[in-house]
Amino acid sequence: MDLNILGTKYTLTVKKYDEDPYFKENSIEGYCDDVLKEITVCKMSTYPGFKKETAEYCKMVEKQIMRHEIIHAFLGESRLKQCSSIQVHRL
Repeated sequence: MDLNILGTKYTLTVKKYDEDPYFKENSIEGYCDDVLKEITVCKMSTYPGFKKETAEYCKMVEKQIMRHEIIHAFLGESRLKQCSSIQVHRL
C-alpha cells in the first residue's frame, strides 16, 4: 500500500515475523525507513507471544503500530526527527 506523507510516497508493507529478520534482531514490531521511504509492520498473529490472541485483537495492534510508524515518517519528512525519542535506522 502506498501512503502520502507530506507529499512523499511511502510504501507500507505488512510482513510475517519470520519474513523480516529485522523484527527479531531489534525486538520490534514495526519500523520506518526514512531513506527507502518504507514502513514495515509485523503481522501480529505471527509475532511470538501473540499466537493465542484473536485475529481482531492482532489487527487492532497492527493498526496501532502503523499509526506509530506513520508518525515517525511525518517527523522525518517535517525535519522534526529529533522529536522522536527512538530512532531506528535500517542500513
